Amino acid sequence: MKTTRQGCMVLASAVATVACGTASAASDAEITTLIKQLRDGATQTQASLALVDIGLPAVKPLLDGTCTKGLETWSRDTLLRLVMRARDKGGPVLDRSKIAALLVETVKKDKRAEARRASVRMLGLIGRDEAVSVVAAALRDKGLRADAIASLQQIPANSAAEALIGFAKSASASDRCSVLHSLGLRGCKASIKYLTASAQDKDANVQVAAVQGLGQAGDLSALPLVLAIAEKGASQVKPAAMEASLRLAEAALKAGKKDQALAAYDKAMGLATDPLNRIAAIAGYARVAGKDGTARLIGTLGKRGGEVDRQIMGELARMPGRDATLAIAQAYKAAAAGARAKLVTILGMRRDPAGFSTLIAAGKDADQNVQAAAMYAMAQTGQTSLAAAVLDALSKGAPKVQAAAADAYTVIAQRLLSEDRARNEPKVLAAYHDLLGRKLERSTKIAALDGIALIASPTSAAAVEKLLTADDARLRTAAARAYIAIANKMNIKKDGPKALAMYNRVIDLGALPASEMHTVLVRLMALGGKADLADRLGMITQWWVIGAWPSKDYDAFDKPFFPEKEVNLTKAYKEGKRTLKWKPVATKHREGRVDLLPHVKRKTNAVAYGYAEVTSDRDQDVVFRTGSDDGMKLWVNGKVVFGKNGPRSLAVDMDTIPVKLKKGVNKVLIKVLNGGGGWEFCARVTTKDGRPLKLKVRPAK
Repeated sequence: MKTTRQGCMVLASAVATVACGTASAASDAEITTLIKQLRDGATQTQASLALVDIGLPAVKPLLDGTCTKGLETWSRDTLLRLVMRARDKGGPVLDRSKIAALLVETVKKDKRAEARRASVRMLGLIGRDEAVSVVAAALRDKGLRADAIASLQQIPANSAAEALIGFAKSASASDRCSVLHSLGLRGCKASIKYLTASAQDKDANVQVAAVQGLGQAGDLSALPLVLAIAEKGASQVKPAAMEASLRLAEAALKAGKKDQALAAYDKAMGLATDPLNRIAAIAGYARVAGKDGTARLIGTLGKRGGEVDRQIMGELARMPGRDATLAIAQAYKAAAAGARAKLVTILGMRRDPAGFSTLIAAGKDADQNVQAAAMYAMAQTGQTSLAAAVLDALSKGAPKVQAAAADAYTVIAQRLLSEDRARNEPKVLAAYHDLLGRKLERSTKIAALDGIALIASPTSAAAVEKLLTADDARLRTAAARAYIAIANKMNIKKDGPKALAMYNRVIDLGALPASEMHTVLVRLMALGGKADLADRLGMITQWWVIGAWPSKDYDAFDKPFFPEKEVNLTKAYKEGKRTLKWKPVATKHREGRVDLLPHVKRKTNAVAYGYAEVTSDRDQDVVFRTGSDDGMKLWVNGKVVFGKNGPRSLAVDMDTIPVKLKKGVNKVLIKVLNGGGGWEFCARVTTKDGRPLKLKVRPAK
């Protein structure tokens, strides 16, 4: 603490000295103490700022600090800030030339490698002509070479570029590559000249570095050479040349030389082999050419495929103006089938009425892929004027085309209803009913059912009812939702019995998720129907529970307690000083949930068991649908059929477990863990297709 207080006093003194404009008068003792404070986390930030303000007198001590264990990082960082301030602000305290001279002297005479390395790096920030020769000499030292190259890259004097070039002429290939990178970043005339010559070097790695440097330099005079290398150069060099070409094309555009940029992008589109480079070339060309580039992009479509075609299609879709639409439509007439499908897709993306006649014609194209593409394109436009063409394909097209037309119509139908519901609803419903009767993809039928649910007309009930027993579970659920929507919209006084029958049918079939059944039962109760949800869902509501045992961090999941070895509902089990008995629990919760908290003493970090017996009239495959808060393990007739450990909140049917029931009594044991908060479980039994099973359950008493 004494050192810290002393340091703080020194810091206060230094700050005051700087405030008075006499920082250069800071004593050696004050600077030494400030350097020491760089070790202390409590004072190092203030010490660093004070040393920066002191300026020149602090440079040598900071260089010493870069060579001292425990001070290296803060000394380097402080020195960097000091040098950058001297470079940017100058002034008598932060004398740039004097600091540079001190750094030069350190490079020449100091024997410590880290002090010399730090000085070379700092000279790159603050050095001018006077620093070039000493930094260039450092190129001969392998330990300083990388820092010297980086510094010469930053020193603005022309002599710095000449020093780099002079070194490169006799350097190894790897060192030449480093120099070429730095010359590219310098971008001066001497650098460009040497990079241009090196781009034709015998060593491929040198060529790559030179070409990359030309791209970084941004000198447009190099563009013809770089493009030529991208076209005819060695395979190892071509990718670098292509990237450099794209950089230079962008530089040309920024310089206002649009024609040069356009020509470069145009050539790059044809030369690029890497998909990313080709995509960049296409994007650049489209940006520069605008609508005038439509024909060129259309001509490129289909030649590379994949991401490249998607890029071209996107660019064509974004081209402004009716002329671009007409050009795409005109190109469709003479294109091959693969390209026609893509052009049709582009017209759909454009949503320009000038292309609608082409979409209608494409719907009758000789190629089925083009017809299908036309259907999807019509859907993308969302235009109801195309509904007739879609319906025509739906009634007359091949199966593949019909499927696409069906998908398209489910989109257009929503627009028809929004435009004039009263007039369009009958024909939309007729089309939806037609879709339900066809052999189409599940997603298409679900879309039709969703549309029917929104309209909820009683005239759809019969068509929807046929799908309540479909083999596909998702289709059954969509049908059930549409069926319930229709029932909800019925007139209770007039059609109450019919609506009641519809509600009962959905519940008995188990076509809706259990979580959605409550709303159905509320409607059912309003009509006087039986609304015991747990019973209707096939929930097991009669249980015996026992527990609890400790389970820190759910570690009792695989630890067996006596219920896993024996279940005797009438026996009292002695365990240490306590006696445990099975407690009957007949839950009245509408979802059959059993809350364990009222029945066991331990509430957190615990495990307990539930037991039930269900009787089956035959051997059969069923599904147990369970939920728990938190983890659980399930046994049926002594066999583990499911396990899930860890925290979670209960939801009905969160676990779906195939189980074989035997004829007669089946024993069900469930182990439920709790970390904290709620502690409950539920279970129901259904057929494999989700229909609730009303099995005989032993009463809990």
